Amino acid sequence: MDIRRLQLADTLSYRALRLRALREHADAFTSSFEEENLRPLADTEKRLAGSDKLWGAFIDNTLVGMVGLSFESRLKNRHKANLVSMYVAPEVAGRGIGRALVATVLQDARASGVSRVVLTVTEGNQAATALYQQAGFRAFGTEPDAIRVQGRSFGKTHMAITVQPEPSTTMSINSFAFPTPIKFGAGARKLVAQHLIDQGLQRPLIVTDRALAALPVMAEFVSHLNGLVVAVYSGVHGNPTCSQVMEGAEAFKAHNADCVIGFGGGAALDVAKVVGIPATHPGDILEYVWDHPQVRPISQPLPYFVAVPTTSGTGSEVGRSSVVSENDTHLKRVVFSAHILAKTVFADPELTLGLPAHVTAATGMDALTHNIESYLSPAYHPLCDGIALEGVRIAAAALRTAVHEPSNLQARSDMMMASMMGAIAFQKDLGAVHSCAHALGAVCDLHHGLANALMIDTVLVWNQVAVPHKFDELAHVCKLEGGGKAFVPWLRELKQDIGISGRLADHGVHSEHLPRLVEIATADMCHQTNPRPCTAEDFENLFKAAL
Repeated sequence: MDIRRLQLADTLSYRALRLRALREHADAFTSSFEEENLRPLADTEKRLAGSDKLWGAFIDNTLVGMVGLSFESRLKNRHKANLVSMYVAPEVAGRGIGRALVATVLQDARASGVSRVVLTVTEGNQAATALYQQAGFRAFGTEPDAIRVQGRSFGKTHMAITVQPEPSTTMSINSFAFPTPIKFGAGARKLVAQHLIDQGLQRPLIVTDRALAALPVMAEFVSHLNGLVVAVYSGVHGNPTCSQVMEGAEAFKAHNADCVIGFGGGAALDVAKVVGIPATHPGDILEYVWDHPQVRPISQPLPYFVAVPTTSGTGSEVGRSSVVSENDTHLKRVVFSAHILAKTVFADPELTLGLPAHVTAATGMDALTHNIESYLSPAYHPLCDGIALEGVRIAAAALRTAVHEPSNLQARSDMMMASMMGAIAFQKDLGAVHSCAHALGAVCDLHHGLANALMIDTVLVWNQVAVPHKFDELAHVCKLEGGGKAFVPWLRELKQDIGISGRLADHGVHSEHLPRLVEIATADMCHQTNPRPCTAEDFENLFKAAL
């Protein structure tokens, strides 16, 4: 899929798609097919050449979706713009095209200095309403009898989102190291090219995931890599597998690359961190996992690697481990080495502004879980305890806002920081929540952040009796009244508020999965540092309680 501004050369295909939309979905638009069909082609050309902006989504050079951004001309209204003409052909529904089109509009609105984007959606159009809600739009009123189609009356719901215009002043980037050098702040992504050039590097391989590669955010990032010869490996999808690492290594060699840019969430970054191993060493990546019976050493220098996270969850960008799944069993295996640390992290919260609400929620719960479990671990590491508690405080204050106000740059910045803090803290180790989540990922292919979110309150209730004083401290940093007993109820309320609901069974986990879930969780190393020792019977009880 490719999304780009429509031009005069697209006049015929744009007109055809627009007429189809008006004819087949008359109640979704205020314009009518009958009127539009009578307009001369010159009117369509005038619209494409006008001050309003129109984008098209193309698959194999065929226009399959469209959206527009109409700007206000009057002085008092220039802070607003209208999202208009949204349509995706039904035969390509479910591919994320609508989300990508909306993200494109919001990104352009932000760059244009607009602070509010409004739209109308026909009452009863649940798919469109859900799409806009996921992007952060909120309803503020309904006009009854707004349009009439063949004598039938339809209301229009008015929705809006507040966006933060891109700063016109010089970027404010904070630099620090812990131990990885980190460039943190809005616009940090724009520093990658010069950084690589300064290292004498010219041919980066970008490792990213399949969905992200098709979105405008990827094209925008590549546009800042002037002076470099760039290739992209976008074969990462789902929970990353060993085969994806090996394919990425082949792409590295085919491009004759001299460095790697990891661009994406935890999955893409985990693959990017270890692509350089099979690219420069013999054997399969599985032979480099820490518990392989004949583990191979990383004996040669690895390609220069920088990380650019686009989500705020795993914190993989600052970690010295890479989690990849076996191709056949889907068991998660870990490559652990200081050699795979990024040379520099470019943490730019602007890259997370377009994330859908459900992704923000799941990844945010992942970050929160990392900080909580690290703090509760009985291992002795006061440095990590301090980082974990501060990470909990930051995430607790920011996560709701990041979900419900997706364009709030401060909330996005706070969640990106909390994510990195969680990853730094869990070098102290994690606990039983992660053992359960790893099993759910292997058996039921659940998103890791969602799996953590579905298990955390059940496991924490079980853990609380072992370390009640630590729950008191968690409640304190979250500014809760009632001490440690208030922490898990608060966590459950948070999950509901950000849209994570239901039990394991509501997400495709059933009783027949229990034996395998228990087997994998028991074998997982994370629970070895849980506040309470965990047996297979304990895991069975925990899964049943969450089912």
